[in-house]
Amino acid sequence: MDLIYLIKSLLRKKWVIIISTVLAVLLAFVLTMNEKRLYRSVAQLATGFTTTDKVKLTDEGFNIYEIDVKFNNVTEAFKSSKVLSMLSYSVMLHDLENPTKAFRKLSAEEKEKEAKLGVNIASVIAMLKDKYTSEKLLSSYNPDERKVLELIKLYKYDLESIRKMLYVGRVQRTDYLDVEYNSSHPELSAYMVNQGCAEFLRNNESSRTQQNSQSIETLAKLVDQKREVLDAKIGMLRAKGGVDVSVESTSKLTQVSTFEVKLADEKTCSTLHSLVCRMLTVPLLKWTAPTLLPQLPQAPPALTW
Repeated sequence: MDLIYLIKSLLRKKWVIIISTVLAVLLAFVLTMNEKRLYRSVAQLATGFTTTDKVKLTDEGFNIYEIDVKFNNVTEAFKSSKVLSMLSYSVMLHDLENPTKAFRKLSAEEKEKEAKLGVNIASVIAMLKDKYTSEKLLSSYNPDERKVLELIKLYKYDLESIRKMLYVGRVQRTDYLDVEYNSSHPELSAYMVNQGCAEFLRNNESSRTQQNSQSIETLAKLVDQKREVLDAKIGMLRAKGGVDVSVESTSKLTQVSTFEVKLADEKTCSTLHSLVCRMLTVPLLKWTAPTLLPQLPQAPPALTW
């Protein structure tokens, strides 16, 4: 009965519902008719935080809190100023070096602003290449670099514009990271996503290399310190008339080996002498036995009863 009552109520207000729906559609069309189309490109990165091939001696579970922290760190690192700046320089170089295939064209008003900046495109390209290769950021304190930053802002490749259209987040309950970018040009969206992932991996690799080099330098310093301490103690022993342990141990080992060789030679000689003595003793006994052996007295005859 309640369902029938609801249908009757809707039928009584059908014209209000229809008119409201038509007005909402017309209003949405008017508000969005001048909006530019946005094209979205999506890429995924496998982090490897939740999968491991290491051999475990104990049955250890995943630390959910630690994994969440790692994903947050990766997300913030992807959206960091260094990674996005390298992405900005790369896409800016693409448009300046390939004006016919540029992703964005400046309007008449924006071209007037570019002319007021008075920048040389060749010098801008050289500066951006140098910053990109050395992974250094443009500084607003330098007048020439400030003009380049303003030119990048005209093309809407500055950090604020990129962050508005960029999304980086974890795919829920997975090991993957989603990277999305929206723009008015489909090829620009694809370029920003692919190049953004490449810049993130490049930055991550350079950070790891720098950390490894710092660790190696620290270990080298510790080794040098320990060597200095050891050399100082050896010097103290020599000053007090101590014996060089390495030289003494070497000489003793040499003596032991020499004595072992001599002992083996003496044993061999002794064995040979024993064999020779036996070989000579047997014939002598055969020839001298009848004369050398004393005559034993004969036993008395046995008595009989």
